[in-house]
Amino acid sequence: MTIDKIKNKLKSFVAEYQEKAGTFNGSLVIFEFIEFIKNEPAIKELLGEQFSYCESQRDIILKKSDSELDSVINNKDAIDPKNPNTWLAKDVFTKEHDFVCDIIENPAPYNQEDLVLPIYLAYLLAVHEAVYKGKIEIKKGSDKSEKITQVIKELSTVFIPFKYKDKNEEKSLPLQMSAFCLLCLTVVCSYIFSELEKSEFLKGNPPKPSISFDSEESILYIRDQEIKITLKSRPPVEHYILKTIFDNDLNKSVSFYDIAECENDEYRDNWNRYRNACDKLNVKISKQTKNKINDFIDYKTGIDGWCKINKKYL
Repeated sequence: MTIDKIKNKLKSFVAEYQEKAGTFNGSLVIFEFIEFIKNEPAIKELLGEQFSYCESQRDIILKKSDSELDSVINNKDAIDPKNPNTWLAKDVFTKEHDFVCDIIENPAPYNQEDLVLPIYLAYLLAVHEAVYKGKIEIKKGSDKSEKITQVIKELSTVFIPFKYKDKNEEKSLPLQMSAFCLLCLTVVCSYIFSELEKSEFLKGNPPKPSISFDSEESILYIRDQEIKITLKSRPPVEHYILKTIFDNDLNKSVSFYDIAECENDEYRDNWNRYRNACDKLNVKISKQTKNKINDFIDYKTGIDGWCKINKKYL
C-alpha cells in the first residue's frame, strides 16, 4: 500500500471515530484501527518496538492484584502535575515518568510524541484487546459476553472524575473518555504520518505535491483525498482532461483540442462535450469530498474552449 493510501486509510478511521465518538461503535472503530496498523507491513515495522514496549507495560498491570488496581481507579487524592510523587501507578511507564521528572528539574525542549505516544497507543491497544475478547466470548455464547460488552462501552464512553491541584487549590475535572480516545488516535496517526514521510525522504523520494493524478489507476489526489475518476473499464473524458492537465504546466490552461488529442479523438469543434465533462468532473470530485471541493476545474466554453485547475488548489 502506498503512503498516500495509508494516510487516507488512517484519516478515515479518525473521521469515522469522530462520527461515532461516545457510542459503543466508537470502540469497534478503534479495534479496526489497531487491526490495520498491526497488519499493514510499513506501519508494523515502524511501530514494532512500540508494540513490544506497550505489551511489557500491560504485563506489569496484569500482575497487579485487584486491590492494587482498585486503589488506582478509585483514588481520591488530588494529583499535583508539578509533583511526580503524587502521580498514580508510577511503576508503569517508568521511562516516561522519569523523563517528565527530568524535564521538571531541568527544563529543556522535548518532543511531546516521545512522551505520550506509548501511553496513548497502550490505551488504544487495551480497547482493541477488550473488543477482541468480547468477540471470542460472543462466539462461544459465554455468559461473560454481556459483562465484557459493558466494559468495551465504558472504555470509550464514560466520564472519569479527575482530581488535580492548581496552585495548591484542589480542582476536579471530568475526563471524557471519547475525547481522550480521539486524542490517542490523532497523536498515533500524526506520529505514523511523520515517520513514513521521513522514511521516504531518507530513501531519496521527494514529498508528493498537494495535488497529483495517477493516470494508470485513474485516481486524483487532492491534499491526500483520493478521488476515483474511472469507475468502468473505459476511461471517461474526465480522465483525459486530468491527464492532459497534469502532463503540462499546472498553472496554465489546456485547450479542448489538446484533450481530444490525448483521447486520440478528433475535436470537430465539439466543445460542448468537453464543457459537460468538466461539469461532471467537478460533480464527481464534490461527491467524493463530501461537498468540500466543488470548483476544482475552471473552464471557458466555445470553439477555443479550455480548462485548468482552479488556482486556489495549487
